[in-house]
Amino acid sequence: MGKCLQFNCEISKVKVVLKGGLGNQLFQLAFAYALCEKYGIHALELYTGNLARYKTKRQFELSPWVNGQTFVSRKSGLNKFLTQFIDRFFCGVLFARRTVWITGYFQDYVSISRYVGLSDYKSAIIKLRNGIKIDSTLQTSFNGLTVLHLRGTDFAPIDEIISHAEELIHLNRLNSLPLFLVSDDKLLVKKITPRLKIIGADYLFGYSSFQMLQVFITADVLITNGSTLSWWSAILGQKEIYTNRKNLLVIYKWLKGQ
Repeated sequence: MGKCLQFNCEISKVKVVLKGGLGNQLFQLAFAYALCEKYGIHALELYTGNLARYKTKRQFELSPWVNGQTFVSRKSGLNKFLTQFIDRFFCGVLFARRTVWITGYFQDYVSISRYVGLSDYKSAIIKLRNGIKIDSTLQTSFNGLTVLHLRGTDFAPIDEIISHAEELIHLNRLNSLPLFLVSDDKLLVKKITPRLKIIGADYLFGYSSFQMLQVFITADVLITNGSTLSWWSAILGQKEIYTNRKNLLVIYKWLKGQ
């Protein structure tokens, strides 16, 4: 049982109100691991009840990291109204009933460093890294390739990331490796196909988020337009990442000691 410094009280559990897809869920799990590490808490609960309430329904995708100290629950332990209120209007760390509630994405340096230190977060990443087992078929298929991950986001316009990829190729930064496009958005790919043909991309569809994570970890070089899934692939695969999403770059440099 640990001491919660913000509330000066004993706490026995960390509970995470999960949001988003695999990349977002990994950010939340990493923060929860780091919080447990800092305060010596040994019980972690992942609440999944709100994932299906979003406009784009999400699934629980953290199964590889569930162990004897990590539990998954569809019931929050609080009444339905309070749980939805916390999920919708509160972002941060909240104490209730000797439990620390985590709600929010925790994808920026300020919100992470406010509660945990660099060593705690690095310990969390090691835990996440140990939970990854790469499928041998994927490893054989994608080892040595350059992977371009594209998805439509408000954070990074598609034109920007394609231009960045073209620039890297022009500068021979990619060592003339085969370039593969991985995307979960067929309409987006169809829209930008003429532009992609210029840089010789191929298309790979039908992969689950966890399979895509493994593909990105296996590839030699990863180019992304701001996807959190791609970001985690670079961190867990211990490789360089090319991205134009500033908040992710700040955390990346923080972890690298830059």
